[in-house]
Amino acid sequence: MKNLLTLQSPKAYKSKFYNHILERELVKKEMDEAKEELKSLLIEKKVNYAKYVRDVHLPTVSFRKQKEMENIKDHLKHPVRTAVKVSPNQPIFSYTPKNFINNS
Repeated sequence: MKNLLTLQSPKAYKSKFYNHILERELVKKEMDEAKEELKSLLIEKKVNYAKYVRDVHLPTVSFRKQKEMENIKDHLKHPVRTAVKVSPNQPIFSYTPKNFINNS
């Protein structure tokens, strides 16, 4: 009975080949962890450098472009509408560009 239990335990099945596979998996896991750590370190360096450059070299803002952007924002908030006078008896599609000029 004791001999049968030792055969069923995982320790009984360990061999040089099995140990080699376990060692290779452990090395691969460590290599993957090292790669991830290096990758996160590089990302952190990149972010820090970007912050440094942004602080040192502020972009110049053109006054003309700033006013142009404000104008565009205003037009987005309040779109231009053409006022067309439509009488209740006349359908909308009967207006021509001449009618737009005369009615406005």
